[in-house]
Amino acid sequence: MSTTIYDYMDKKPVVYRGDWFKEFVPKFRELPPYKLPPGVEFGLAYTTITINGPKYIRWLLKQFTIAGGKIKKVHLSHINESFDDDVDIVVNCTGIGARTFGGVQDSTVFPTRGQTVTVWAPHIKTSCFRSKFNCITYIIPREDGEVVLGGTYEENNLNEKPNLKTTESIIQRCRELCPELTSSKGAHVLKIISYEVGLRPSRIDGIRLEIEIKKNDKGKDIIICHNYGHHSYGYSSSWGSCLEAFELIEAAMTNERGNEKLNSKL
Repeated sequence: MSTTIYDYMDKKPVVYRGDWFKEFVPKFRELPPYKLPPGVEFGLAYTTITINGPKYIRWLLKQFTIAGGKIKKVHLSHINESFDDDVDIVVNCTGIGARTFGGVQDSTVFPTRGQTVTVWAPHIKTSCFRSKFNCITYIIPREDGEVVLGGTYEENNLNEKPNLKTTESIIQRCRELCPELTSSKGAHVLKIISYEVGLRPSRIDGIRLEIEIKKNDKGKDIIICHNYGHHSYGYSSSWGSCLEAFELIEAAMTNERGNEKLNSKL
């Protein structure tokens, strides 16, 4: 859904370079001081879109199957186990699993825990984001009346169970950022739908998007495109990463065909 987002920062950046995207979003503007919440030194507003993650994933899967894609569920402990005889290309999108997945075992991958609370608040139509040192607070409405409240940013925390104190902190911070959450029609108690915990697939060197060539047990070259380490930007960077991966795979296929022709002449 289309929404206006208010992006607040407790400390104004000494050199702000985050407005590079102002040419891509409508109604981009820097907020004047009188429109900033207490304790906030800098803020932006612009029109953007929000995505209902679970619904979007189901839509993507449907597009894949409509295009002729097939789904096969298997347990793999090593990337080489995906090298079936009819496989030419493997795209490695193992996320946080790249840390321990056999044949990859990328020690620069680490989890960044995030906890959220989904509530029923159909009157909320705008998004808010507030960042300060080691703390992020955000309010993201969905088109169906649900609103996602967050969040946390806990590096190297593998706990996938919701923490009650964290939940209380999120709700309190979100209420302070957006008093309208509980001010509609006299409501004072939020209707909580669910609690969520996710592990962002962070990586010290950023996204790994590159080609690796391995041989299967019959000596055939397999093109592997590694595509992981997107941290919390998986949805927003997915289309760009996909296009980059596609171009890398095309170049690798061209190179492989050239090697085959060269070998046939030897």
